[in-house]
Amino acid sequence: VIGKVRDCASDAGVELEDALQFDKVVQRNQHKLGAYWHGKQKAFGAGLFPLSSGFNHSCCYPSACWSPVNGGLVTFLTRDVEAGEEVTVTYLKLDRFGRERRSHLEQ
Repeated sequence: VIGKVRDCASDAGVELEDALQFDKVVQRNQHKLGAYWHGKQKAFGAGLFPLSSGFNHSCCYPSACWSPVNGGLVTFLTRDVEAGEEVTVTYLKLDRFGRERRSHLEQ
C-alpha cells in the first residue's frame, strides 16, 4: 500500500506524509456499497459519506445503523432515541463478541 501511495503522491506533487494521512482517513471512513442481484447482495465499490463519518461509535448499545440504498448511504434508527441523546453506530457487525470487535478496531 505504501508503495502505491508513494507513487500517487509523487505523481500529484504531494508530500508522502500527507498522502499517507489521507489514505488512513479514506480507509477508516469508507463504506462498502452493494446492490441486490438475483436475490443476493453484491459489493460493487466503496464511497465516502462525510455526514455518516461523523457518528460516534458504540459497541454496546448503538442507536442507528447504515445501509447502502440506491448508490447512497442511509442511516436508520434501530431503537427509540431520547431528545438530546447522541445517535451512535457500531463500526463492526454486532455478531462479533466484544473482545473480537475491540481487537479488530485496534488494527
